[in-house]
Amino acid sequence: MAGADLVSPELAALLAVPLDASKAEAQIKDGILNLYLPKADAARPKSIKIVRK
Repeated sequence: MAGADLVSPELAALLAVPLDASKAEAQIKDGILNLYLPKADAARPKSIKIVRK
């Protein structure tokens, strides 16, 4: 289509867990967008060592 305007796609999504945006990565290959959105440390499960006395 000659003269057609190019449009940048936009996507918004609500996620149930907090993310660490400073570590987010995106890659596009063969027209496929891959996102890496790691959970924030506060959202990761934690283990507590239990000591029996």
